[in-house]
Amino acid sequence: MTLLSSIYNFSDKLGYDGANPCRGIRRFREQSRDRFLQPAEIKRFFDAVVEQPQPWQDFFLLLLFTGAGKSSLLSMAWADIDLDGQSWRIPRPKNNTPTTIPLTPPAMRILESRFALRGDSPWVFPGRVGHIKDGRHVWVKLLKEAEIENLHLHDLRRSLASWQAALGSSLIVIGASLGREHGAADNPCAG
Repeated sequence: MTLLSSIYNFSDKLGYDGANPCRGIRRFREQSRDRFLQPAEIKRFFDAVVEQPQPWQDFFLLLLFTGAGKSSLLSMAWADIDLDGQSWRIPRPKNNTPTTIPLTPPAMRILESRFALRGDSPWVFPGRVGHIKDGRHVWVKLLKEAEIENLHLHDLRRSLASWQAALGSSLIVIGASLGREHGAADNPCAG
């Protein structure tokens, strides 16, 4: 209903002047996800990750170590990474506000090893044409091997925030590590 309503709200710019059929319909309350890797799942997760082929092994680990979104990481370019400054500038994140996130030592080790093998590709995760596109089939296999259920790729981002909160990091630090504005870090575990 949200998608349909958005389409109708935009349609007047295309010349449609009819009514939005979604107007006046009561929406269901959406339940936000709160799933993240649990302590009992962590070892199984890492054991399954190292069994995956490259570049997916590095991709899944960087999702966890950077807290980045899937599309930002898929399109990660060498031009946006400062290996000396240990940071990654995401020029076009989902919210369209360029942001820079710090890179942890585990993330740096992965990036340094990928940089040594980069060849002439501008992408950290090169594909046959451009960068890699989607690894859902590998993710499903990983979860099956790890015997983990109901974990989405985005839940790795939430896992980073949850672990930081459990270790006592402030909401400002957690928000910065996820590439959020300081005011948007009110509830890092929810997003």
